[in-house]
Amino acid sequence: MPGKLSSHLKKTGGIAAVCLIAHSPTAFSAGARDAAAGPKADPLHLRSTAEAVLSRSCPEAEKENLIWVSGFEEGCFRFVLGGRATDTQGPLWAQAQFQGPYAAEFVGKPVRSGTSALRLEWRKDAMRKDAMRKDSNTSRKAMIHFGRTPTPESTDRWYGFSLFIPSKDFPADSGPYRVVLFQIHATPDMGLGEPYRKPLLMLSVDRGVLHLLTSHDLEKVSPGNKNIDANRTNRIICPLSDLWDHWSDFVVHARLSLKGEGVAQVWKDGRLVADLHGINLGYNDAAGPYPSWGIYSYGSDFARRVLFLDEVRIGDKDAGYRGVAPGKMDGSARPEIEPAPTGEKP
Repeated sequence: MPGKLSSHLKKTGGIAAVCLIAHSPTAFSAGARDAAAGPKADPLHLRSTAEAVLSRSCPEAEKENLIWVSGFEEGCFRFVLGGRATDTQGPLWAQAQFQGPYAAEFVGKPVRSGTSALRLEWRKDAMRKDAMRKDSNTSRKAMIHFGRTPTPESTDRWYGFSLFIPSKDFPADSGPYRVVLFQIHATPDMGLGEPYRKPLLMLSVDRGVLHLLTSHDLEKVSPGNKNIDANRTNRIICPLSDLWDHWSDFVVHARLSLKGEGVAQVWKDGRLVADLHGINLGYNDAAGPYPSWGIYSYGSDFARRVLFLDEVRIGDKDAGYRGVAPGKMDGSARPEIEPAPTGEKP
């Protein structure tokens, strides 16, 4: 690969793998082309934030049907879009949305494995209006985003990650304040005048309960969230208190389809807790969706929320549970407690 490179050695599943983490000429040249072409040519930076471009930061992952691996061991990261002035080194993510400089911090404790994890903080008093007096989207987030898949119909992905939620810094709200912890977010067809819409899949907390929410829209141009709200399904995963003060391992499998062939599955600590097969999942878009992790909320009964994120993996359709289950770095991955059942329809 041309250009100046530095490498960081980290273990993935007991196999030493080189993760290229410094300069990524391919990714930055793609970003430069987007900028030169102007916002009308590529307003959403689809080329420079494609998962195929970003995954070059960790080419060894492809040997295990993985697209991305991050245990935050480097203690740094950088972004095609967003981020802080100090976020100039490390693995290349698609975008950061940090409501303030305190929103993300690399810490040595607690960690799921290795020596580092990512601490994310959201503050109620940081939410603000933009110049048009609308709610500023970034001011509601402490969130990192990875790259987009090529198309919705080609999206069949496995996601693994671990969350540590401290009870004193993430208490249960009594009010209607949904908090998104993980999402798969669709890419609107802006050339057709389509707006951003609610995530097609998300793990979110509402009144002290963790939910899996999924939805779909067959329309070529979504009328806002009207169809999406009407088509939404909701599965309860667990009380928020089940996640307090220890690491919880999640695996999410999402196969998008608007032909009744979609799949949405969630494993928590090795146990299959949501299993939807034969569903419609996703929106009728040209470009594929992207995954996000962190804290996204419109409000709270409390001044702030904090969580810790570690052991992020993204796998292709063949990765399976074992390919992305947290703990591969140190051999502590939890086995599946139960085999995958035949599935249920909503």
